[in-house]
Amino acid sequence: MALDFAPFSLTHGVAILGITFFCWLALIYDRRSTTATRKLLAILSLVFWFASWMGLGLASGWNPPNFLPLYLCNWLNLLGPMAILTGRRWLQGIVFFWGCTMTPWALLIPDLVEGPGKLWFWIFFGYHALILPFIIFVWRDGYRPSWRDTGQALAITTGYLTAVGILNYATGWNYCFVGNSTPLHQSPIDALGPYPLRLLPMWLLGAGLFALATMSSKVATRGRHSTQETDP
Repeated sequence: MALDFAPFSLTHGVAILGITFFCWLALIYDRRSTTATRKLLAILSLVFWFASWMGLGLASGWNPPNFLPLYLCNWLNLLGPMAILTGRRWLQGIVFFWGCTMTPWALLIPDLVEGPGKLWFWIFFGYHALILPFIIFVWRDGYRPSWRDTGQALAITTGYLTAVGILNYATGWNYCFVGNSTPLHQSPIDALGPYPLRLLPMWLLGAGLFALATMSSKVATRGRHSTQETDP
């Protein structure tokens, strides 16, 4: 395999297959020993969160535009364990909506140039891979989003990205891609127009994906009883 990473390459495909296998194993072991599996994944998620922070910091010489753990997927490494261990509904909602709408984009078009010959390649796919079992576990625990949950998650997301956007505007950074630059590889963001005008269609796209996730959940569970809150 090439040392440099390119989306939709053989390296990318093998990484996705490896993540799929990892999720399958997590599901199998969760059925056998739920508590032990979830505690282990929670610990691993925290380890990879720290590794991603340290890895980017060392690689960038602790340059603030590059190493701060401000991306939504960075937060999911912290919020995922909290959601499955506490069962708090708002945490489950964040894991569900961010995990179902943001993480797939990160895996489909990774903001990554290092290949498997570099440590960052393994850290990047590792901390994203650990997010996916949390989405599965939240679903298995009975979480089904209501439209109220959708609005709450969208409000939290909008508030957070607004704060990050202000930080980006003041510093010239691009955390969460709501700054004045685009991802390393070609992505849908490139087609949304210039900064800052593209921020509105980005928000509309995100809101649409949240609504799609909710509608998909309702279709998938139509006629079934959920243990969680539902819309009247």
